Amino acid sequence: MENSEQIFRQLQAALESKSGELEELSRCIAFPLIKEARGLQDRVYQFRFAFGGDAEEVIRRLAREQNIQVGAPSGSGDTQEAEIDPEDPLSGVSEEPEPKYTLVKPLLLDEQNSKERAQQIARITGAIRQEKEEGGRKMLALRNAEAANRYLYDIELNGADPESFPALRAQLNSCIVRAREILSKVPDKTGPENPDA
Repeated sequence: MENSEQIFRQLQAALESKSGELEELSRCIAFPLIKEARGLQDRVYQFRFAFGGDAEEVIRRLAREQNIQVGAPSGSGDTQEAEIDPEDPLSGVSEEPEPKYTLVKPLLLDEQNSKERAQQIARITGAIRQEKEEGGRKMLALRNAEAANRYLYDIELNGADPESFPALRAQLNSCIVRAREILSKVPDKTGPENPDA
């Protein structure tokens, strides 16, 4: 219960800086986290980012993972066009922005899948925090390539089960294929500043 209370206090503090749709969705993000606080591995204070400063990115990634389209509800453009008065320069201007994440809300409030959703939010939040700590998205590709390289160097065949070799070969071939795909997309920046070129 203490974990849930801590998340609830963090939520209250985070909501002070939010309004509109993002405020409501921050509450929705907190719902599965509070409900499933006991079963989550991470420290509770780490979840403050999920409904705090990283809330919109959490929602975007959650929507992408669940194949949920974000943006204005379909058909809303037609309604707006019909209401625009060509003689009024402020016609059609609204103080309230169009809701972008309407389809994500039911997913967050689904009680039957709250455990899965809480774990997904925790994982997404952790990835966002890692990206920020490691230099952001611009450096994430390099960091992942460095990690993959370290893992490959850690593979030791001495003492490995020979029956695992076919599966190991398949995994290594998959790594090679993926590495070639990525290399084909990475521009080759050689020039005067690179004396080895």
